[in-house]
Amino acid sequence: MIILLTGTRKGVGKDVALYFLQRGDQVVGCSRGESSIEHECYTHFCLDLNDARAVRQMVKHIRLAHGRLDALINNAGEANMAPFLLTPEETVQGLFASNVFGLINVTREAVKLMQKTEGTKAIVNLSTVATRWAIPGQSIYAASKAAVEQLTRTLSKELMAFNVRINTLALPLYRSSMTRTLPQEIRQKMIERQAIARLCVFTDVIGPLEFLIGEQSAFITGETLSLGGVQ
Repeated sequence: MIILLTGTRKGVGKDVALYFLQRGDQVVGCSRGESSIEHECYTHFCLDLNDARAVRQMVKHIRLAHGRLDALINNAGEANMAPFLLTPEETVQGLFASNVFGLINVTREAVKLMQKTEGTKAIVNLSTVATRWAIPGQSIYAASKAAVEQLTRTLSKELMAFNVRINTLALPLYRSSMTRTLPQEIRQKMIERQAIARLCVFTDVIGPLEFLIGEQSAFITGETLSLGGVQ
């Protein structure tokens, strides 16, 4: 499988890339920083997803090197936790640029190649359960991810003309360097809102993700799957 995965320098993106490489897939990754992965089946692009020209060049490389694209995993993004009235305009614009506009750029270019690829193709957008919860301090972040989830629902109608499925995987609080900076009281309150009351770890993510890009989910599109028993 040829997989394009954004945000592979660290965190869940890096872990996902390493998993699919170990499975034997070809992975093309990208981030704003240099690669932290060394593998013969991995190609890295250092770019900003809001740079449309750079994104086109990356997808052109995939076309020339592999001739097809089977899956796109939109993992790259940013989080921010601050009261609405204390969130400056540049932070708002930055969050939407990273979480929405960059995702739109790479999805548009990826679909152009996917429509020429035989068989079923899949896109998975990573989101957050914060879109379901009214968490003080996460209004802008949740709004940006809610935009991604609506994009998934609408694109599911358009992209089936090219036999491309698109779904969203919404993560609860994930064990990472970013979540370790949250106050313990806030982390605990977020975990207690889940039916499965613990931090989300990589093994919780990779099963559903592998399912959503695989043939087992060939009859599923336009959906958002929330982990952790979030209601």
